[in-house]
Amino acid sequence: MMLGEESGADLLAEMRARGHRMPAIVLSALSRVEDRAEGLDAGAQDYVVKPFQLGELIARLEVQLVRGAAAMPALALGGLRYDPADRTVSGAGRKLVLTEREGELLAYLIARPGQVLTRGEIFDALWAPHGGSTENVVDVYLGYLRRKLSDLSPYGLSLRTLRGRGFVLMLEESE
Repeated sequence: MMLGEESGADLLAEMRARGHRMPAIVLSALSRVEDRAEGLDAGAQDYVVKPFQLGELIARLEVQLVRGAAAMPALALGGLRYDPADRTVSGAGRKLVLTEREGELLAYLIARPGQVLTRGEIFDALWAPHGGSTENVVDVYLGYLRRKLSDLSPYGLSLRTLRGRGFVLMLEESE
């Protein structure tokens, strides 16, 4: 498993050591059992030997997506609860479904309560890996999320813009 001069297994092990939990599938021309074991031991969820059929790769990707969603625990902050498995958010006795990107954004924010996040940090974490967008997409999705959260949690949570600094999801003190 080589990526230029660097070992793919080393890169994957380093990513896992830094806390990255994104599913990884190794695509490699190396077919020995030892090579496959090295990739899986480094943290890959699957190992596919070249040449492969596109249909097989797509099926393996779909399996990882389903496993990943099912394995993610529900997240809660204040009176709000987000379930990544079905992308539902509930609070104030109501429940609604978020789009995939809204759900990813909410999960990212809930995991960092009270932390000021720049537009660039959010973009790099959620949109940059997929390409084709600009940082303005962060503002658009924060707007979508604000509207939905205001319907569910009229008090308790606040998604604020700190001019010149970034954005923060915080718990409000109840009066």
